[in-house]
Amino acid sequence: MSKPPRSATPEPGVAAPESAQGGASLAGKSRSSFFRPFHSPWPERAALACCALVVVSFLAVQVYDLDIWWHLVIGRDILATGRVPQHDLYTVAGFGRAYHDSHWLFQVAFAALHAAAGWVGVQAGAALLWFTTLFLVFRTCRVVLPALPSALLVMVAALACTERFLPRPELVTYLGTAAFLYGLGERRWTTWKVQASLVGLQVVMTNCHGLFVVGPGLCGCLFLEELGLRLQSKPSRWVAALGLGIATTLATLLTPSGFGTWSYAWLLFQEVGSHAATTMKQLGELSPTFGPAALAGAAAWVYIGLLAAVALTLPRLVRHYRWLSLYALAATAMLAASLTGRRNIVFFALAAAPLLARQVAAWNVWKRPPPRWFPIAAGLLAAACAAWPLSGKYYDFMNLAGRAGIGATPSYFPYGVSRRWRQTGFHGPLWNSNDLGGFVLFSSFPAMLPLSDGRWEIYDPQEIEAILASPASPALWTRLAQHYGVKGVLLSHGSREATGLLPYLSHAPDWHLDYLDAAASFWVKDEAASHAPSASANLAASARGTKPARVADALHLDHYFELTGDLDGRIQNLKSALAFGERQPEILPLLAGLLLSRGELAASEAAWNQYLQLRPDDPAALNELAFFAYNRGDRARALHLLEKAVQLSPNDASARENLKRLQSGAEH
Repeated sequence: MSKPPRSATPEPGVAAPESAQGGASLAGKSRSSFFRPFHSPWPERAALACCALVVVSFLAVQVYDLDIWWHLVIGRDILATGRVPQHDLYTVAGFGRAYHDSHWLFQVAFAALHAAAGWVGVQAGAALLWFTTLFLVFRTCRVVLPALPSALLVMVAALACTERFLPRPELVTYLGTAAFLYGLGERRWTTWKVQASLVGLQVVMTNCHGLFVVGPGLCGCLFLEELGLRLQSKPSRWVAALGLGIATTLATLLTPSGFGTWSYAWLLFQEVGSHAATTMKQLGELSPTFGPAALAGAAAWVYIGLLAAVALTLPRLVRHYRWLSLYALAATAMLAASLTGRRNIVFFALAAAPLLARQVAAWNVWKRPPPRWFPIAAGLLAAACAAWPLSGKYYDFMNLAGRAGIGATPSYFPYGVSRRWRQTGFHGPLWNSNDLGGFVLFSSFPAMLPLSDGRWEIYDPQEIEAILASPASPALWTRLAQHYGVKGVLLSHGSREATGLLPYLSHAPDWHLDYLDAAASFWVKDEAASHAPSASANLAASARGTKPARVADALHLDHYFELTGDLDGRIQNLKSALAFGERQPEILPLLAGLLLSRGELAASEAAWNQYLQLRPDDPAALNELAFFAYNRGDRARALHLLEKAVQLSPNDASARENLKRLQSGAEH
């Protein structure tokens, strides 16, 4: 079948040279007046600034990542010893096992940043990687679109990436993805400088993260484009594209592990999907893309919006034989990757923006200049997005303790426990919540090692699954604790380990609380304790009177009081949480129920009334308040409240039964 004639307007995937001033390409130049400032340049400039502010607002967040701690320790160790570890030296459960450190270059770089500027250096490094990544996406869109629509596309892509705005080694792979998409497009790759830059970048990617295969994969997309769309022209083009793919593939071997790097990449591929190990399926970042955990966050819905936008472009791609273009192939491959796990959503977002830019540029739909309010409205929308994280409401929505600011969050990590260890001379062995493994390593290496951390690949699968499952069975946990000679237990309040172990440890005669703060509790076995049991017993009591620094701290501590059965401590702590004026709809029902269980009916009713002011149409609150009104003898108010509850929620069996009883009693 013969191909249709090419139109005068370049289609997506066809080279479109930029103007000498770096403006829109020939594909978008005739339509760029739609986005240009009208009468004054300030509306568009203000809108561009607001788009940039959105990215800044999400990146200016305190460090709350759990893995960066062990990355920094291993980076410091590499700098000190001058060698990349081949066996695990950093955990008890994995000690001596073969260890492929695919992140060593990232670890060294961020360890140097931390040594130079502390956590501010770590934040700056992550922000720089993301700014460079998004700027390259912007430049890729800018080839065919003016500045404002390009910035809006990048802003939407960035919103889909916000869950990965963390100091992690995959940031280098994200940067590499954006750089390859820019460098391979519009014939830029044909120059030797760009080719050398991409090969050099591939070496860096391979030594920073296990998903380095993105580079050769994108070169494969370029080869298919050249082979399928330009076969009738110069053969040297697709031969050169094949050569670039071979060069980038060979560059992946320039690592301390050589061919072993590809074995590790295959291991990472096996971590996701239905065939993955049980341990891997429990990780939030590897959870299903459309699963409940992902859909509870805002980023997944932006991703779905991008997916829908790309789907709308498919008919045009097929109709104009552009489905073999670089950006269409890249978006398809990244879509497939994004479906394997939540963390891979970013790859699709980075590839979708350039594809959508080329589709938008090819649609000649604007016949006249737009209203003057367009850039102003775009800027206001962007400013509203920026206000969400800066106010802290985004982190409340995501149930994260991090906030906009500088440094590491004070709410996730027990910073004072290392000082306690030095005071008492505690050197382990230590059983720790897995999410605190990196923090323990950072605080105690090399004197003491955590039992485990987040480097799942280094452990024997059966051993690590037994360690993670044992807190649910005190008998199994006791046997494992004896096997490892455990003398101390460090538990973050919200961890699975705390859920299983705190009820046991708080009543075990041979374990005593030695340290407690809003993040974690530390317990010691009798023979390891260096203080009187009465003193350790007073720690929980003293924590009751300590005002938390943040509402998140109080809610973390609430888990501890709940699991240890400390009703008084829990009530006092929740009252302190209310004083912040945040998350009250979450706190008040908890407090009201606890006050009722202690027999403080008036205080419980007051808490429910306060909650009803915030949620006036909550059937559960109406039902509870009807109970209090009935106990006071106010049958009329009880009847009114129950009637309203049933009206709001006809299927509420409890409210309907209470109303029926009350009406029956009134008739008699």
